[in-house]
Amino acid sequence: MEFEPKVKLQLWDTPGSDRNFNGLTRMQFNDAHGAIVVYDCSNRATMEMSTKWVQRVKEFAPEDCVIVLVENKSDLL
Repeated sequence: MEFEPKVKLQLWDTPGSDRNFNGLTRMQFNDAHGAIVVYDCSNRATMEMSTKWVQRVKEFAPEDCVIVLVENKSDLL
């Protein structure tokens, strides 16, 4: 019998606001192996907010959680 690992993937679209992010609890980050923070490079406010989001992920996720910062909408520049 061949072992097939199970993978649990959760994607949360929290459109930029603190109110949306604050709804995510520490429990949801407990077993995270990675996080992707996406910002809109045509909107300076989202670029500045991405720093805050990365810090929040570092605060709640395990220490070895990989964080990827992704620039979006570069075609609009």
